[in-house]
Amino acid sequence: MIYLKIGNTDYSNRLTSYKDYKVEEKDVKYTWTDGFGGKHSNTYNTQVAGSMELFFGGASGVEFTNFLTALQNATSDGVTSLRVWISNKNIEKDVKVTYNITSNKFAELNGIYGNVITLNIEEAAVYEG
Repeated sequence: MIYLKIGNTDYSNRLTSYKDYKVEEKDVKYTWTDGFGGKHSNTYNTQVAGSMELFFGGASGVEFTNFLTALQNATSDGVTSLRVWISNKNIEKDVKVTYNITSNKFAELNGIYGNVITLNIEEAAVYEG
């Protein structure tokens, strides 16, 4: 199972914990109340969003720099193409997302020092014709 793949590189083995992997697909709904007080809801799309923590070993930061380069190479017009695991649907899915990286910190994992980062993703509205 692939949790995160960018281009031809699978970064699933970089996850710090599978229990902290939080990428889901949610319904995008329009809800309203009619003149008689009745509640209505209409689902018109879905959106993938979430976060994951990744560890990149090595005090020099080369693995982390390579990851950032892979993200940059997969980005076009501000949108990044990647493959993720959708935990609430139990499927892998290719998505186009916007992302940000937070919580970049230096840490030790199994005797190896490196960077722990949080990758936050949100599916972008991409219209291809």
